[in-house]
Amino acid sequence: MDENLEMVIGLEIHAELQTEEKLFCSCSTKFGAKENSQICPICLGYPGALPKVNEDAIDLAIKAGSILNCIINNYSDFDRKSYFYRDLPKGFQITQMKNPICENGYLELDNGTVYINRIHIEEDAAKTIINSNENKVDFNRAGVPLIEIVTEPCIYSKELAKEFVENLILMFKYADICNGKLEEGSFRVDLNISLKEKNSKILGTRAEIKNLSSIKSLLKAIDAEVERQSQVLFLGESVIQETRGFNEKTGKTYSLRNKENALGYRYIKDYNLNPIILEEIYINKIKKEIPIMPKEKKNFYIEKYNINSKYADILINNKAVSIFFDDCLEKYANPKLISNVIINYLLKYVNNNIEKLEINIDDFINLIKLVENENIKKSDLSDILFYMYNEKISLDDIFKNNNYFISSNEDEIRQIVLSVLNENLNAKNQYSSGNNKIFGFFMGECNKKTNKKLNSKILKNILEEELKDNKGETII
Repeated sequence: MDENLEMVIGLEIHAELQTEEKLFCSCSTKFGAKENSQICPICLGYPGALPKVNEDAIDLAIKAGSILNCIINNYSDFDRKSYFYRDLPKGFQITQMKNPICENGYLELDNGTVYINRIHIEEDAAKTIINSNENKVDFNRAGVPLIEIVTEPCIYSKELAKEFVENLILMFKYADICNGKLEEGSFRVDLNISLKEKNSKILGTRAEIKNLSSIKSLLKAIDAEVERQSQVLFLGESVIQETRGFNEKTGKTYSLRNKENALGYRYIKDYNLNPIILEEIYINKIKKEIPIMPKEKKNFYIEKYNINSKYADILINNKAVSIFFDDCLEKYANPKLISNVIINYLLKYVNNNIEKLEINIDDFINLIKLVENENIKKSDLSDILFYMYNEKISLDDIFKNNNYFISSNEDEIRQIVLSVLNENLNAKNQYSSGNNKIFGFFMGECNKKTNKKLNSKILKNILEEELKDNKGETII
């Protein structure tokens, strides 16, 4: 890119709301159901079928706007956005154009501040399925409620774009607004990007790259489009305002269609739906239901539990892990050891997209206590947690079938030590003569005497006691 130019990015993010029913009918929103099994006359756009707004979707939109420091409008309403394509059975999409539910927000991040133009509620379109054998439409997704978050053109780096999307996904998961699963299409990113002269307030002509399905694709699409637009301008040509796609295999963007404007969509008010009238007392009630967000939770972990910043980041980066950590601390107050075992031993088996960490918490706490009391070796933790988490085997059964437990019974250990010393009088005499290296031999022989693992600290102390010289002093 020419050093006199800089890129300007705006994002449009579609987040499907976690409601059990669709936006305007009672059809299920469950993902992965049989094609065209979750449909009715309303979401199929049959004449005479009248929609009714899902109030749960309104509540989730209020939560999203509050998290992003938006103004929650007391009045909003619905419009019809007309276009004709097979994924839109009514011939129009119900959305909010003129009067959105949320406006004028922001999110402060490490790499800068992202300003939010608006958040509006709308219905999702159907899913088009195209492959070599068939070309069809699944209407299960038609009418699923979503919000569209539209940022200002205020993002000047890939790092800020990445941080914004990652934080938005995590915050929406914490608040149960959206599951954030890009691979399922429940969270989709559209990239608006242009090039302008540095220090100029005049923006260049933008291109919109649709439906980026991963953070990796977003970053690659930014690079590809910056390169393409730079080349166009270098050749003295003009960038065309258009909608483009991104090809994962080639790593390049490609033209889809000329960019439509609001006039082309022929927006009109939808008089089948009443306006959304929100009183401040109701908005405040919904705001109080929002849980602590990841950034605040990280600070809480650092300040209250004295957990280092790196560990705190790992814990809050997965809602299920954070909840599990909190639940553990309610049962046993040892945050440093619990966080250490979770991060360094358990997480190697945990998928980052899990919604709940399925492990018996009482067994886990008992395992923590065994580690704390040195009744098991940390080197065995990975194997034990594999059985507990992946195989769902109880801690008791694990110890019945495996030799993990370390004995800390002092009387038992002392009897083993005395037996070893009596069987190795020559070695004992060598030790008494100053051969300190032979101490390791005694430790090894004691461990061989039993099928149990012995607490090495207790074993060492007892050996030292029994190997005192005639003056009662320890030779070591």
